[in-house]
Formats: sequence, structure tokens, C-alpha cells
Amino acid sequence: MQEIKNIKNLKIIDIKNIHDYLQLILESNIIINIFNNYTFKNDNNNIDNFLFKKILSVNKKIDSIIINFPQEEYIEISLLDKDYNGPEAFEIIDKSEGKIIIV
Repeated sequence: MQEIKNIKNLKIIDIKNIHDYLQLILESNIIINIFNNYTFKNDNNNIDNFLFKKILSVNKKIDSIIINFPQEEYIEISLLDKDYNGPEAFEIIDKSEGKIIIV
């Protein structure tokens, strides 16, 4: 979980829908690929509204991981069996260190 928390205070600089998953590109050469089903809350209910927002915290619950942003906005990645679309829920890639964290 410590590696996941290392994305705290980083800003999203690009958002891409790639085939069947969501990709968040962060500052510091970090990429988050979200493969599982997810929900989100922001002002306009549009995933692109997270662009240039800073991650405040990351919380792990039994059935989800929540990426929190200012103004009570969030992206919640489900960890329920029914919401897996492949072997991983999501991955964090640190391109500067060549490190991959898979959940």
C-alpha cells in the first residue's frame, strides 16, 4: 500500500480511454492504468474534469481503492470479484524508476 500512497500530491496531466481501460498520466513519469470497473464523483460527472487536479490521498477499503481529490471528488476502483475485467484491478507504472505496482 505504501507504493500506492506515493502518488499523493501528484497532479493528473493527461487522461486517456484506451480500448477497455482508463489511463491516468501523472506528474513525475507515473502512469495509472485502471482495468477494473470504477466510479467517480466530480463537478460535471465527466472523467476529464480530473485533468490537472492534485491527488490528496489514497485509501484502501476491503472492496475498493479510493483516489481522493479536492472538493470531495474521487475515483473509486472496485476490488469486487464481479468488477474484474482481467487479472489485475489496476497498475501503477513509475517510468523514471522502471517500477510497476500491480493490484
